[in-house]
Amino acid sequence: MSTGTVVTATMRLVPVKFSGTRSGSGPVTLGQRNVLLWAVDQTMFGAVQCQTLNVAPGRSLNDVTKAAGRLISRHESLRTLFAAGTSGDWIQQVTASGELLVEVHEADARLDVTEALVKQRLNAPFALDREWPVRVAVITSGGAPARVLLALTHVAADFASLRIIARDFRRLMSNGTSQAPEPPTLHPLDQAKLEMSPMAKSRAEDAVRYWETTLRGTPQCMLAVPGHPPANSGSRMATLRSRAAALALARIANRTHASQSVVILAAVATLLGLRTANDRCQITALCANRFARASRDYVGTIAQDALIAADLTAETFDGIIQATRTAALTAYYHSQYDAGSLWQMIDRVSDDRGTKFHRDCVLNDLNGAAVQVQTGHVGSLPDPGDATSAMRDTRLVWADTDPRPLLFYFEVLGLTQHDVSLSVWADQCRFPAAEVAEFLFAVERLLVAAERRNVPAPDIGELVGMSPVLRDASWRRIDSCWVEMPAVQQLLDDVVASVPGIDVAQVFCTREAASTPTIESLVTYVSASGNQITPEVLHAQCQQRLADRPTAMAPAWYVVCDQAPDDLARLGSWRHLPVRVEGSGRARLTLF
Repeated sequence: MSTGTVVTATMRLVPVKFSGTRSGSGPVTLGQRNVLLWAVDQTMFGAVQCQTLNVAPGRSLNDVTKAAGRLISRHESLRTLFAAGTSGDWIQQVTASGELLVEVHEADARLDVTEALVKQRLNAPFALDREWPVRVAVITSGGAPARVLLALTHVAADFASLRIIARDFRRLMSNGTSQAPEPPTLHPLDQAKLEMSPMAKSRAEDAVRYWETTLRGTPQCMLAVPGHPPANSGSRMATLRSRAAALALARIANRTHASQSVVILAAVATLLGLRTANDRCQITALCANRFARASRDYVGTIAQDALIAADLTAETFDGIIQATRTAALTAYYHSQYDAGSLWQMIDRVSDDRGTKFHRDCVLNDLNGAAVQVQTGHVGSLPDPGDATSAMRDTRLVWADTDPRPLLFYFEVLGLTQHDVSLSVWADQCRFPAAEVAEFLFAVERLLVAAERRNVPAPDIGELVGMSPVLRDASWRRIDSCWVEMPAVQQLLDDVVASVPGIDVAQVFCTREAASTPTIESLVTYVSASGNQITPEVLHAQCQQRLADRPTAMAPAWYVVCDQAPDDLARLGSWRHLPVRVEGSGRARLTLF
C-alpha cells in the first residue's frame, strides 16, 4: 500500500481475500479517462475520497474484514488496475481474485485522534498500475472494531458511488445473507463497451459541440471582477446551516415544478450574475450521469462536468428558474464526453477568442444521483410563512479547508424537508470572506422571499442586499467578457520583457463604427526589430500567459511597426506609422 509515512503505534495488517465472478481488460470509460487526464497534474487534490462508517456494537473484526472482502468481490471497479497501452491510451485491468491488506489500528479510547491520523495516512496518492484502488482501515477500541475507513481513488469511484459502497458494506456486515443487495448489472468494463457504440460516440461528439457553442457565447470568467489583496493567506469554507432555505425550497419547487436542485442553482446563478453584472451565468455543475436504471447501482467514476449557461434576463425569479431548468437539463444531457477531445476544443476556442476557460464557478450538489431530473417537491409541504420564522435558527460556521484550483465553489449537502447545508469556498482575491458570508445569507433571503411570491427580477438586488461590484472606466465589455485594460497591458508588458526583439507594445480598445450595435475589440500596436516578431508569435505568447489572469484577454488584432511613436498612449500616433505586418495571430480567423 503506497500510503503516507504516518503510522499509529498499534497498526497491524490483516490479509483479506476477495473473489469476483470475472476478470478482463479493456479501454477505460469516459469518466475514468476524464479523471486520468487531470489526476496527472492534481495528484494531491481530488485524487482520493475517504469515508468513515461506524461499526455496530457486537461485530467482530472478522465480520468487518469478511464484509470488506465481499464488497471488493462484488464491485469490479474496486479490483481494477490501470496501465498505459502501447498507443498511450489507458487500459483497465479487472482481476477476478486477490488479496487486500487491511490496516487495523487500536485507538485506546482516542477514536477521533486515531481517525485523523489514519485518514492522513490513507490519503496518499495511489499507484494505479500496481495498487488496488481501495484502501480499508479498521479502528478498534479495546480490541473491538468501532470505525471502518474506506479510501478510494476517483478513478474507481465518484461521490455517488460512495453511497452505494456504504449501503452495500452495511448490508454485507449483517449476519443474514438475505440482506445483501442484488448483484450489480453494470461495471466499468460494461460501461466502456456501451460507450463504444455508434449512438454513444455520436452523443459524446454532440456534447463537445454543445460545449463549444456555449463557450463561444458566455463570459470567459464569471469572477472577472476587481481584485484586492486577500485578508489572510488561509483557505476557509463558510457553511450556512438553514432550515429556512429547506422549507422555502419545498414550496418554490412545488410552485415552479422544478427540482429543488435547480431552484438552488437558479438562486446561485442569479446572485452571481447580479454581483458580477452579467446577464448570463456560466457555471459548471457536477453531473452524476446516472439517469439509466442500470447505472443507479453503478460503482465507478461516471460523473463529469456539465457546463450550464443560465439566462438571467427573465422578468421574475420564477422565470429565471424555468430558464435555468432548461439550461441545466440541456447541459446534463451533454455531460458525457471524451475529455481529451473536449480539452482540444477548449484550447481551440480559447485561442480563437483570446481567452482562457477558467472553470472558475463550480456548483456541486451532493444530495443524490437523480436529484437533477426530479420535478417539483416530493412529500408534504410546510405551512406558508414557516421559512420566514425559521430564519432565526440559521447558523453560519467557518472551517479550514484545502485550496481549490478555481475561484468559486458552491456545495449543497444534507438537503431534507427540514434542513440544508449550503457552503461556499472562494478565492479571497476576488471574493472576500465578508462577501462570501453575505452571499450565503443572500441565497437564503432570496429563497425565503420566493417562497411567498414570484419575486420580480429588478427587486432581487434590494431584497437580498446585494449590488454589482464597482468597475471603473478601465473596464470594457468585449465579446460578452468583462476585461480590465490595465491587466491586458500588463500581459503585453510581460511578453515584451520575455521575448527578445520587442521594444514596446501598447493596447487600445477600438470601436467598429459600422457595427450595430457598436462592437469593441482589442488592438495592440507593437514596435519590434527584425522579421521574427509576427502576429502569430505575439498571440501565442499572450495565450501562454492567460491562465492566472481572469480579467485579461489577448488582443483580437496585432499591428507590428518598425518603430514606436513619441506618444505611446495615443492611438492616432501609432496609426501614422508604417506597418510592417498585421493580423489576428489566429490560424483560423481573419478579422477586420
